[in-house]
Amino acid sequence: MSKVTPLDLNQFLPYRLAQLSQLVSQDFALLYQASEQLSVAQWRILANLAVEADLSAQHLCERAQLDKSKVSRALRELLERGLVARVRDAQDSRANRHCLSEEGWQVYAKIAKRAKAWEKQRLSGLSEQEQQDLLELLNKVQLGVENSHGSL
Repeated sequence: MSKVTPLDLNQFLPYRLAQLSQLVSQDFALLYQASEQLSVAQWRILANLAVEADLSAQHLCERAQLDKSKVSRALRELLERGLVARVRDAQDSRANRHCLSEEGWQVYAKIAKRAKAWEKQRLSGLSEQEQQDLLELLNKVQLGVENSHGSL
C-alpha cells in the first residue's frame, strides 16, 4: 500500500473550524454559566426565542443545532425556572410553542449586553473592515457547504 500524505490539520478547514468553534463556545459559556446557571443548550434556546418567539421544540432543535433530547431537557428546566413559557399552537392544539417569559427576557438582556462586550473584546485584534470581511467569508463558506452538502 502506498504511503498517504497526512493532512496538515492546521491548514484543514473542517479541523480549524471545529477547534475554533469549541474554543469560542467554551469561552463564551463562562459568561452565562456561573452568573445565570445556564447550560449551553439553555442559552441557545433563550437566544433563539429572543430572535423569534413562538417556536416549537422541533424548530428549536434546528435553529440551536441541538438534538431532541437536549432541547427537551433544556426546555423542561427553563420552564421550571420560569424563563420560558409554553403556549398551545393556534393551528394545532396538540402542539406546543415556546416564548420567553418576562424573567426570561430579563436574563437574556443581561447576557446579551455582556455578550456584545465579550465579542468586541475578542475581535479587538481585527479592524472594522477585517471583522466585516470575516463575516462575509464565513457566510460564503457556509453557503458553499449548504449548496454542495456532501457532494464532491
